[in-house]
Amino acid sequence: GAMSARADGEAVANPRRPSRRDVKPSPTIPTNQNLINKKIMITVKNEGIILEKTNLEFENKGVLNPACIQVDGITHMFYRAINHNDISSIGYCQLEDNKVVKRLKEPVLFPEYDYEKKGVEDPRIVFLDGIYYLFYTAYDGRNALAAYATTSDLINFKKHGVISPQISYTDAMDLIRNKHLPQRYFHYERRMKRYLGPDVLLWDKDVFIFPKKINNLFWLVHR
Repeated sequence: GAMSARADGEAVANPRRPSRRDVKPSPTIPTNQNLINKKIMITVKNEGIILEKTNLEFENKGVLNPACIQVDGITHMFYRAINHNDISSIGYCQLEDNKVVKRLKEPVLFPEYDYEKKGVEDPRIVFLDGIYYLFYTAYDGRNALAAYATTSDLINFKKHGVISPQISYTDAMDLIRNKHLPQRYFHYERRMKRYLGPDVLLWDKDVFIFPKKINNLFWLVHR
């Protein structure tokens, strides 16, 4: 069925398994113990559907999985748009008071390279040191890997390619096989290899960085 967006809603491959000599200790992450000791809750208000598909070719099947950032009182939304060929791109609109006040009629990011030929998906945007970093999932029809682009004006983007470690499921599982993780991790490995082949790369999605460097380093979260 149709999908709708809700308000609440080139890495270098290294196939060699790392040895203990390769592992460097992580720097200490500064924390606020008072915040850790307290249960922090936020109130979420459901604003309902605020963006729907259109008849435009790039978004005529659905719109979903938006990322938002607010600048000078205007919310800039980047959303995954899907066409009837199931190819995704990233659309853009502006919101004021949860209402769309501006919406581009063409995507700001779309498939251009082999590594993303079947879709540019699921944006995540972060502002850091004067630059907007927009992370997305690059899908080639088989592998789903993290990539990113940068911009200074939220409209014109420069792509920087894939940043995911390009590692097979077999090599990835070898790294965690003795970590006493739930068996579902290994069930997923078998399923992916069965449907997509034994050399399918480890899927890496939903990437973003913290909006502040820690010990002068970027810190990245991914799934």
